Amino acid sequence: MTKRQDITAQKSCLKDKKCFIFDIDGTVALGTRPLPEAVDFILRLRKNGRRVIFYTNNPNRSHGEMVEYLEKMGFEPREDEMISAGDVTIDYLNKNHPESRVFLVGVPEMERQFVDAGIHVVPATSPTADVVVSGFDKTLTFDKAAAACRMIERGAKFICTHPDRSVPIEDCLLPDAGAIAAMIAAATDTSPIFMGKPMPEGMALIEQQTGLRADQMCMIGDRLYTDIAFGNRAGATSVLVLTGGTSAAEGAAAVGDEHPDVIVPHLGVLAELF
Repeated sequence: MTKRQDITAQKSCLKDKKCFIFDIDGTVALGTRPLPEAVDFILRLRKNGRRVIFYTNNPNRSHGEMVEYLEKMGFEPREDEMISAGDVTIDYLNKNHPESRVFLVGVPEMERQFVDAGIHVVPATSPTADVVVSGFDKTLTFDKAAAACRMIERGAKFICTHPDRSVPIEDCLLPDAGAIAAMIAAATDTSPIFMGKPMPEGMALIEQQTGLRADQMCMIGDRLYTDIAFGNRAGATSVLVLTGGTSAAEGAAAVGDEHPDVIVPHLGVLAELF
């Protein structure tokens, strides 16, 4: 499929996909409000035998919390449909840094998930750590940022859960993990290893979870440099929705991994296919 096909031909190729991966913020919901026809589209997919996965770069909700959040809006989610950048980061740490001491720049909910997964989390008062992991942190303080910088300067690996620079809510954008990591990187002159979208580790987990190949999947999201790049790099079909952080002009002008296969104003445009 070429990037310049007629929109009808572009959309029709989605009928053969067996799994649809959805970003959450800006794609299916804004805050506690579902976006236009998103619920109807996802319910139709399941009714037609398609697998649904919600893949968010937000690492702060457990699977149970994600299910509860989406359930309140009518999406009828299941726990085995959930994957987050936190899951990807935990999996990476367990495979590549087992038994390491980890300092987290994140909210208490994220710390609880890491501890529950067996990660050895150290406090800000610890003189050193083997790994510093930064994420979206509403509880960020100067002392916490300073501790992360100190540990990185003393040799800790620097990992960021995801590269999103901002997160959309109902009426504005908030600084996300990428913005917080940029501050720490500027102070330490050390670039982080990013997890989450668009990095490939997430697709490996989804393939393992679904038993499907990436080319049997469709990635739908509102961000070019995370959602669309993730789908394209993995070999999935990529769909940009204009309900979040990207305009139609920006999507059409994107090049390389960030150029979407399909651009639609919202998910309701795709619902008619099913």
